[in-house]
Amino acid sequence: MLQQQGLFPSRPHPALYVNHQSGEFLGVHVYDLLWVAKSENQFTKWLGSYFTVHDLGRPQHLLSIELEWIASMVTLAQVAYVSCILRKYLPSGTKRLASPLSPSERPLKRDELEPSADLQEYQSAIGSLLYAALIPRPDILFAVCCLSQFLSDLSESHIQMVKNIFHYLEHMVNFKLTYHQQKEHQEGQLSVYRDASYTNSLSDRHSFSSSVTSAKNILPHVLHTYLPVSPGNTISPYTPHASHFSVLF
Repeated sequence: MLQQQGLFPSRPHPALYVNHQSGEFLGVHVYDLLWVAKSENQFTKWLGSYFTVHDLGRPQHLLSIELEWIASMVTLAQVAYVSCILRKYLPSGTKRLASPLSPSERPLKRDELEPSADLQEYQSAIGSLLYAALIPRPDILFAVCCLSQFLSDLSESHIQMVKNIFHYLEHMVNFKLTYHQQKEHQEGQLSVYRDASYTNSLSDRHSFSSSVTSAKNILPHVLHTYLPVSPGNTISPYTPHASHFSVLF
């Protein structure tokens, strides 16, 4: 049915449908749809001819991400989620830290003489931090990825470094990402930044490499619709995935 509108499942995510010609995206999450387009069209009206559709306008929350729309800008935050994990993992009496991972901290493999630490608590904390780091909190992504190398063999020093990330978040809980709409006279631009180090890992002497891609594009109009299950519905429910939201930008 969606193929009539030129929408086909994407390779990375079967619940993300893409129209490459018009640059439109459709994200499916159980009964909810997130429609992304550069301008108004008849998609909602067309979909309403098959199902009962309620246009909820631009989304305010998406998979624990808080969105705020101001003119041609949109901000992304996870204040409620970060506050929740802080209450769970951070003890009372916090200290202010300027960065999630201090240059003096050395995330090394556990020495054979060091006692091992609680794996379950550590893995749970890393998973909670990683969910925030993937989209609205890139400031902690490097530290979380470094410490995620020790999920199966850790020491108390690794536990303390994870706690330091929570100490940092305690004083940066209102951190937000802001995206601006591109001006009409500007052409789209794709910028790629890449860095690498040679055998610089302190734990295994492996090399590091990373890249950041930035796209200047028009901020598309977003429709959030409700699609109840009905006979003949060909859109399958799907487990949510946070990176679906990246299509907005």
